[in-house]
Amino acid sequence: MTAKLPDAAHDAFDLDLAAKFLATLNAQGEPNIAPVITTYPWDDETLVFGDFLIRKTKENLLCQQESPVSVAVMTQDFSAFEVRGRFLGFETKGPKFDRISSKDLFRYSAIGLLRSVGTIAVDEVYAMPMTKMGIAFEWLTTRLAARRPSDARPGKAIHPVVAAKVGALMGAKFLAVSRKGSIDQFPALCLQPAGNDYVVFRTKLVRERRRSLSEGDHVAISVFTLDPQAYQLKGEFVGYRRSRGFEVGLVRVTSIWTQVPPIPGTEITYKS
Repeated sequence: MTAKLPDAAHDAFDLDLAAKFLATLNAQGEPNIAPVITTYPWDDETLVFGDFLIRKTKENLLCQQESPVSVAVMTQDFSAFEVRGRFLGFETKGPKFDRISSKDLFRYSAIGLLRSVGTIAVDEVYAMPMTKMGIAFEWLTTRLAARRPSDARPGKAIHPVVAAKVGALMGAKFLAVSRKGSIDQFPALCLQPAGNDYVVFRTKLVRERRRSLSEGDHVAISVFTLDPQAYQLKGEFVGYRRSRGFEVGLVRVTSIWTQVPPIPGTEITYKS
């Protein structure tokens, strides 16, 4: 059932300088999340986005009819919204294509041209209010609580350069998880490396999303910094634990991927 974008969500998605993420499922039901900053509202009931540096996302969108998707936006003043909806298809010409191709990213890009434009039907909209003070406090407490459990199974070693981006205060970090054939995502701005193969986060700012995760869930996390650099960490949600007095969610990292040129979609292998 189609829903309407509230004015605040419409305005947030209409910004050029906002972090926007598109989460999808592959044929096995595993999540993938990527920054798709070319996402804009077409009207109150649909979003459009450019087919640009989204190879894996595109594969997932085309693996079934009306693939379930989650689209999130976070503005510079930390206003955040999630849209859950359905992918309706790609177009290679027409007014939607003309609108996205007229954006400066494509008019002046030396990276590549726009191939097509996708459309998403809006089914549900969720506001995720946050404050600068709350974000800073959650980041600090997560950093204090970031310890690798003594009983942890080995995961994928995180390259020190990637680990620095994961733990940075400035930037956007969103976590996606599959739930019974649908996809959900929420901000995890406090994300921190724990050891060299785990990451931890807190959900105090978005506490209603705590129930989205169950032990053993496959998760995907996109880290998008101001450089701009972007990485995707995939892994297994181990569960919630208390560390130094704070409850944190723990993820065992199983793979790490680049998400920006010159070689987006390349797995990063590192032996610590």
